[in-house]
Amino acid sequence: MEGFQKISQTQYLSIHDCSASDSQSHRALLQGSDAPVPKVTAVNKRLTVRQTLLPNVAIICAEAPQLGALRMSALELPLTLAGRASESSTIALDQGPAQPIPANVPFLATVRRGADIRFPAGSVILVAAPDRTPGAGAAAAGGSALSTTPDASVELLITQAQCIVGRDLPPALARACEAGLLALMSVAREYELGSTPAGDHLFRDILADIAANCRQQDYGVAQVAQRYKLNVRTLQKMFQKHGTTLREHITAARLKYAGAALLDPANTAKKVSDIAFEAGFNDIATFNRLFRRTFGRAPSAFRTEANQAAAGVARAEEADVSQTG
Repeated sequence: MEGFQKISQTQYLSIHDCSASDSQSHRALLQGSDAPVPKVTAVNKRLTVRQTLLPNVAIICAEAPQLGALRMSALELPLTLAGRASESSTIALDQGPAQPIPANVPFLATVRRGADIRFPAGSVILVAAPDRTPGAGAAAAGGSALSTTPDASVELLITQAQCIVGRDLPPALARACEAGLLALMSVAREYELGSTPAGDHLFRDILADIAANCRQQDYGVAQVAQRYKLNVRTLQKMFQKHGTTLREHITAARLKYAGAALLDPANTAKKVSDIAFEAGFNDIATFNRLFRRTFGRAPSAFRTEANQAAAGVARAEEADVSQTG
């Protein structure tokens, strides 16, 4: 994309810094004007970007002290794009007119070719994934779509993405995080298409309940059944229909929390057992066995490897700064 500075590229998308060198014309575009915005050939040093690029999900967090602009281009398939901006911003889908994005309100969009996001001082977080559902290309040919009143799953998606963006994740944890993000994005997409059966709306609500309450040690099948006034057999059949069980899903949610907690520098002084109990486990031997089965290594080894990787990145950054200085 000539004239713009590339930030990153994967097999399914590319992202460019399209910040205007003329802040007046940029501000006019934010306000809905058709005034042309000049291209830039140099990196916009005022734009700070953190990103995590997974095989099927890209997470981008950009911050600007004044005015920022990003262009996201779909390379193969249409993209499902979720995001949130800290200040009122605009998004133009597939060279269409700029549409407003309210501050701190999640949005969900279908992108056929590209999306231009322009935001004032503040930050924007974006989560994008190729839409690989059958017929996605044909459906997207009917037009782009933007929703600023999406399903609650989008809020959960963005919250999880904020915990991941910028981190160098071990392969096993990266796969687990990607699976969770794709599941939430699928639910959100189905909700917007209006194709989710009534029973799946209930299933989605139960998944959200698990994400919010799985860390309670007394939280289990009986508690979920009581909350939603369902008998246990009906509840189990609902999860079997989706290829899992309720107990397995609760355990997976707890393991996902524990994995993220072990990577958090704020928890360096915490014992593995303390993190296990915080995640909702009440037996450390069971936690160790399930963690090893899921992540391929013991919790202590998982934490050590992550810390060593982080230290290596820090040393490389220090060396780079000393060389440029």
